[in-house]
Amino acid sequence: MISRNAFISALCATTLLAGACTPDLDTLENTTPKGGDAFTQALAEDYKTLAEEDRDDASYVQAEQFARKGLGASGGEMVPPIDPFKTSVPPEYLQELSEARAVINGLFAQRMDLKYPNEMAALQVNFDCWVSELLNNNAEAALTCKTNCMDDLNQIHAALQASQPELFIAFFNSGGTSLDSAGLNILQAAAQTFEKSNRTKQVLVLGYTDLTGTSAANIHISQERANAGKNALIQLGVPADAILALGQGDSNPLVATTTANRENRRIEVILR
Repeated sequence: MISRNAFISALCATTLLAGACTPDLDTLENTTPKGGDAFTQALAEDYKTLAEEDRDDASYVQAEQFARKGLGASGGEMVPPIDPFKTSVPPEYLQELSEARAVINGLFAQRMDLKYPNEMAALQVNFDCWVSELLNNNAEAALTCKTNCMDDLNQIHAALQASQPELFIAFFNSGGTSLDSAGLNILQAAAQTFEKSNRTKQVLVLGYTDLTGTSAANIHISQERANAGKNALIQLGVPADAILALGQGDSNPLVATTTANRENRRIEVILR
């Protein structure tokens, strides 16, 4: 029995019908991405390119599937990568595909689409291409798409490893939980760095005490210091949902003595 895809491809092979077989792609080619962000706009463009390649190869069904995803992305929708378990991909490929998709979704969970929009768009589209070519039983094309997908992953991982976290430290008086003017200046520099990152970094505020006092009291004071840092950053324009404030008690001292060293009474603001 001839498959539906083969039937449609044969039907659309004539000059008269070919244009009528890709209405969604025709729409996408005449659509300017609106809304969304740099990632969804790049995603729309990459899906359009993939759909055009499928159309040129007479893979009209796949062309329309990717065109619809491109249309969604062009309107600002966060279109997810294909779930291989919801396809008829041969079972021997499912584990490898599901592991790759889990890594990709992990990068999205870290909002790498905001930091690396073009790279993340290429990664998702090459993954979808990989799945699609396996569905078409096209081993050579599937390998090409897989190789491109792995190259994209390696590129993003290399960029992440190269970007060192940025650290800002503000100090406190003994027993104090309020930032002085010097501390506020430090946090202002942190907020400005956050703004220069296009507001894509996550901000971790760690509060610490010196090595005097009880552990319970030091945990409480360190959390108040972390909260003071978070509140100051919010006042300086950093969104609250980008900040995690954690008290660390008297752990990780900068100066390992039991005296009341100012260097240990601090918050560390880490942008990553």
